[in-house]
Amino acid sequence: MLILTEYDEKKHMAMERRDGEARGKAKKVIQLTIKKMKKGQDNKTIAEALETDEAYIRSIVDIIEKYSPDYDEEAIYKEYFQKH
Repeated sequence: MLILTEYDEKKHMAMERRDGEARGKAKKVIQLTIKKMKKGQDNKTIAEALETDEAYIRSIVDIIEKYSPDYDEEAIYKEYFQKH
């Protein structure tokens, strides 16, 4: 017996697009957070500058600090996206 599932290409593409946009925004926040950390800014200052939640920045900083002082962005992205 063959069971077909309903596939809606438009919904699928919209979901993929949203996922890509979210990943792009997260990458930008990570890049900016690294720059601000290199300048010695703390989590609260970074969160205020980026107009985002301090807990969100803290979760990113926790990952970034593991890769200090070289800040391997690809490794940081990989770990971040595995957790989120």
